[in-house]
Amino acid sequence: MTSPSRPSRRRRAGAVVASIALAGLVVVAAACASSNPTPSPSSATAGVVASGSPSVAASPVASPAASASVAPTSTPEPTSTAAPTATQAPTATPAPNPTPTPAPTPSPWAKHTSTRFKYAIDYPTGWIVTKGDRTHADQFDNYAYPYIYVSRDTVPGTISVSRTVDEVIRQTRSHFKAKVTTNKGIKLAGGYSGRIVTFTGVDSGVAVTIQKIIVGKGNAAYFLSMYAETAHRDEGMAIFQHMYRSWRPR
Repeated sequence: MTSPSRPSRRRRAGAVVASIALAGLVVVAAACASSNPTPSPSSATAGVVASGSPSVAASPVASPAASASVAPTSTPEPTSTAAPTATQAPTATPAPNPTPTPAPTPSPWAKHTSTRFKYAIDYPTGWIVTKGDRTHADQFDNYAYPYIYVSRDTVPGTISVSRTVDEVIRQTRSHFKAKVTTNKGIKLAGGYSGRIVTFTGVDSGVAVTIQKIIVGKGNAAYFLSMYAETAHRDEGMAIFQHMYRSWRPR
């Protein structure tokens, strides 16, 4: 949808009928030292000396029995003393975080109630509503296409929807060089029925798609109109459809 900088507001011809994310235990062990046994002292050995005689080999003298050596007493190993277990500091309990309350999702639609033309209707949030007067319809837009218009008129007797539709078609063809592409029956709230007519045309040099709804009951007729750039007609028609389905007479 084309969104130009916001120009000064204008009304086009036909606005009157057009409209929304510790401790570790350390065990100290001491190694025990072992002593080697002390060796026994050596035994005395006797020697025989001969005089003036050829020497005689001396018989060896038996060594006295070696004194038994007493093995040293082992030094007892020291008893392992367990290191004291560190007392774990208490874990702080985190304060609960309050769950944030989600902000309500803004509605994409606002509501307008017209006291002059006696109706209520939804329109896109952020759009501008220009209230109508004696000669102009209520206008809904965002300073760009699509433009939506809503108005009401009465007659002294009973409204003739067919004759009114014929006149609207004639005026639209004249003012917008328009051609009718569809002309269908439609029923709206409150028992109002009539026609929805779709045109292709030109609005100030811009190729547009135009839809006009004319419904009546008793002596009152309502006119709802939509002008959208032809390049974005589907978006414009979808907005218009939501709006006229939300429309309620008052």
